Amino acid sequence: MQSEILRLPQNHTMTSYRMTRSIVLLIGVLPLLFFSQQSSAETLRIPYVSISGFQAPLYLGERAGLFKKNQLEAQLIYMPGGSLIVQTLLSGEVGVASLAPPSAVAAWVKGAELAVVAGGIERALNVLMVNPKIKRPEDLKGKRVAISRFGSLSDVSLRDALAFYKLKPSQDVSIAQMGGLGERMVALTSGVVDGAILNVDQVFQAEKLGFQILIDLRKLPLTYSTQGIVVSREFLRAQRNIVKRFLKVYIEGIKIFKTDKEFSMDTLSRYIKTSDREILSKTYDVYRDAWETVPLVRRDGIQQALDSIPDAKNTKLSLDSLIDNSLIRELEKERKLIAVQSVLKGEEEERNRLARDLHDGVGGLLWGIKLSMSTMKGNVFLPEESARSFSNVIAQLDQSIAELRRVSHNMMPEALIKFGLKEALENYCESVNHSKQIQVQLQTYGMETRMEQSVEIVIYRIIQELLTNVIKHAEAKKVLIQLVREDDRFNLTVEDDGKGFNVQEIQAGAGLANIKARAAYLNGSVDIVSAKGEGTSVHVEGSSVSSSS
Repeated sequence: MQSEILRLPQNHTMTSYRMTRSIVLLIGVLPLLFFSQQSSAETLRIPYVSISGFQAPLYLGERAGLFKKNQLEAQLIYMPGGSLIVQTLLSGEVGVASLAPPSAVAAWVKGAELAVVAGGIERALNVLMVNPKIKRPEDLKGKRVAISRFGSLSDVSLRDALAFYKLKPSQDVSIAQMGGLGERMVALTSGVVDGAILNVDQVFQAEKLGFQILIDLRKLPLTYSTQGIVVSREFLRAQRNIVKRFLKVYIEGIKIFKTDKEFSMDTLSRYIKTSDREILSKTYDVYRDAWETVPLVRRDGIQQALDSIPDAKNTKLSLDSLIDNSLIRELEKERKLIAVQSVLKGEEEERNRLARDLHDGVGGLLWGIKLSMSTMKGNVFLPEESARSFSNVIAQLDQSIAELRRVSHNMMPEALIKFGLKEALENYCESVNHSKQIQVQLQTYGMETRMEQSVEIVIYRIIQELLTNVIKHAEAKKVLIQLVREDDRFNLTVEDDGKGFNVQEIQAGAGLANIKARAAYLNGSVDIVSAKGEGTSVHVEGSSVSSSS
């Protein structure tokens, strides 16, 4: 039996014709430019392949105002069929599209300049829904099954499913191109076809109409890249920043979808046109588990799509020219950096608050007690032994006040805020030397002018943490701290003559993790050189300009 394009009932054919004509007219009148300047936002037309949970990040991006937040005026355009979207991308009429990657892979094999810049769902969520008279996969022989278009995910997944059950596409089972999910559902329910590849969104509706799942691709040992963001290489080169802003929306949309069920269900209901809470809840649960938090393009999913293309078997193609995860990795790095910045900012604010509370609150209270006791000592007669005890209590109060000042100073050194890093470090090293726990030598170069306060605080905390570790664990007698600033970079070395350790055996504790996090905040790195009995040298290099500048 040959694959065929089946004709729907006349009223539905006219509806499909009008919709297709509208899409063609819409594409025809789109400006040749990818975007235009409107106020401060760029207009970006985004075709998407299905009205389903696969497009949830876009729906949420539109409804939650994420596009506007990222200076994008988004126009979401529904185009049933990945191959149609790919043609639109290649024509230059749009630059970014949301679809299942297999259609892009098929075009890329033929020489199309495309890039898959994001994934999102790396598993099959398709099912083959059939007339209840069909009980087993073998019963499909001589039957007709609807897909969207040849080369699409619905086509690839159906062929793989049939092969899994030893059925031959086009010979045992006729494959019919029907268009979008809505058209396939109509074809199934009207009896034009015996089965249809649907997404989970339609499964729950189809089941209520009496149809059943024959093959659930989610349960087959198949790896698929079923959702992705595809761009033309030309658009990526010319408008990389716009693609990056779009992907920020995409990632934030995924986050909202995975964390806010009610808002996500309400949003889905507006697009998939159902108010059935049971269907919405089941649909949400399936997609929530399927969406990956960081939507990297998975190589094995793209390879699966490539392997399913007969024309690709004898070609030497490298997926590196199709897969481009660089923007997702950039955004993930920035996200982690923002998280570190928030933590560090919170830590410093809390240190500052505690320092003030200790100095002004507890310190003032202790000073008041000392003053009262000193006054009492001059006005009350006490036996000699009691007088000595009284004097000892006052002396202990003096020590407590001094220790409180020291702790408060270490938490947020006044010299660091008023006079800068160089003087704060000199004061800090002097106080350590005064304690006679260890001998500290400080050398600074290029520190005549101040850095940004946030950078100075981070470097100060790194040195504090390193010196504390030396005092606690190294059993060292001497420490050299050398801080060199040159242009917008700094180099910090903290070297001790302690017992050392095997760097390969050391487990990263909270202290080392804090040091690395602070270095990362300054776009820097940490290098540790140590050996047992030979001391330790820690080298930190980074930017002397705040990463938030």
